[in-house]
Order: sequence, then structure tokens, then C-alpha cells
Amino acid sequence: MFARKSAIRLWAFEQRTLQQLFFRLCPGRTMSIHEDVAVDILHHCDRTRSKEARLALEILVWGPLRKDGIQLSPHCMLSPHREILTSQESAKTETNGATWKCLLCSKVFRNEHYLDKHLARKHAEVRDNGTSVCLADLCGSLIPCLPQSAEPLPPVSSALLSLTDEGQPTPSPETKDYCRDKVQRRRRVVACTETYKECLLHTIKQVPNRIRRQHTERLRWEVCEKAVKADCIPREQIWEKVGSPNEFLKTSSHSGFLFVLCCLVTVIVTIAAICIKTQRGKASVSSVQKRRKHE
Repeated sequence: MFARKSAIRLWAFEQRTLQQLFFRLCPGRTMSIHEDVAVDILHHCDRTRSKEARLALEILVWGPLRKDGIQLSPHCMLSPHREILTSQESAKTETNGATWKCLLCSKVFRNEHYLDKHLARKHAEVRDNGTSVCLADLCGSLIPCLPQSAEPLPPVSSALLSLTDEGQPTPSPETKDYCRDKVQRRRRVVACTETYKECLLHTIKQVPNRIRRQHTERLRWEVCEKAVKADCIPREQIWEKVGSPNEFLKTSSHSGFLFVLCCLVTVIVTIAAICIKTQRGKASVSSVQKRRKHE
């Protein structure tokens, strides 16, 4: 059983990694993947982690960009148009604040977690055309994902539920070298920042360079740094060490201060360069006048 589950996860991970690598290398193109690969991505996509990633993206990426009138192109894998669970998420509705209803078959469930398991079992093939990105696969590398309760919910995916009724994966803790190596952590942050930078270069409407640089710098501190930090904390200890998702994901005063400081330094350097250029111009003019007098 363990070997079978490991083989399935490894194959799905390789397919998703190839897809994400394409987006990293060719961000301006649309990757047309085979229907079987898209179905497999949907089959293995963890709905619990995807929900956490969706919350972080809405608070830190989609919301702030929307305020500035910026919309990510579907070519970017972080665009909401690329998420593979979009159609299934739109089929969920909360009724009377106590139960959840599936709009695909009208069944009612006592909480959202049971509705997610129902969708994974009964409506696993439902997806919009052109969607192929599982947000859960980007947790820790591009998105800070935190459990929405102090006791994390178990993963939910069609692949897990087809192997066990509880949907509990076999424990397989992996040693993450970059959590102990500052150089590797910095490289992950830089790679994350470059990905967001590429996405901001391919928006639906042209974004001024100044606005794009501002958001790139903000995303580095508010998203990439937090993604690596959260990924190096055991899920059972996240609430204890960093607090709830809303507390951890809120705009950091530290990042805001650094952003303002960078802007001030840029202005000061620009003014200094203008002053130096002006002084050199005056000096050259005065030297020319002195030569003419001597002649």
C-alpha cells in the first residue's frame, strides 16, 4: 500500500514540476498540457492546502494588485484563472452559517471539510478548460500556507480518498536542508521573487515600471520571505509560533519600512546624481570661459 501511494505521488509530482518549470522558463506562453495530465493533477491536488494558499494569495497578491487595477495574465501560473479547483470551489455554498451545500448535487454537509471530501469522491473530474495549476503544489515555494485552525485538517484529495477512507497520508517526514542553510533559503526567496517579477511583466494591461517595481519589492518581503519561513515550521506548531493566518499574513510594518527606506534611498541617489552632473556642467563651462580669456 505504501509503495503504491508513493509511486502515485512521485509520478504526479514529476508531471506538476515539469508544468511549473515550463511557466518559469517561458512565462509569456500558454502551456497546452494533455488532458490526462490535467486530470491527474486534479486527482492529486490537496484541497486543504489549496484553500490555505488561496487565502494567502487573496490577502497578499490578488487583493493588493486588484486595488491598483492590475490583473495577472492567464499565462502566469499564479493567476486565479489557472487554478484547477476553481469550478469545484464555486460549487460550494454555506447555508445558514451552520451547514455547507454542494451545488452540483444539492447534498448538504455539516462542515466544509466533509463537503471537500464529497467533491473529491463524487465530482473529482469537474474542472474548467485551461485550468491546470494546483495551488497546494506552490506552498512553501511561492505561497505561505498556514492551517486555518490550531489543529490542522488532514489532506483531502481524490487520490488519497481512493486509497483510504480517512484520507490520511502515510507519515513521511522529509528533511529540508534549506531550513538549516541560510544560503539555500536566500536562493529560494530570490527564485520566488523572480517568479512574481515575471508574472508582473505579463499582465493583461501594461503596468508602469514604477508600480511594477513597488509590487515586486513588496511581494519579496510579504510573500516570498513568509513562504519560506512558514514552510520550515511543522504544521502542528505554526499557530503557536507565528499565530493565526490573518495575523501572520497581514502587511508587515517591517516590510513597509524597508520599502519606504528603499524609495528614499532611490530619491536621494537620483538627486545626488543630478547635482553632481550639474556641478560638472558648471565646472566645464567655467573652464571653457577661462581658456577663452587667456586666448
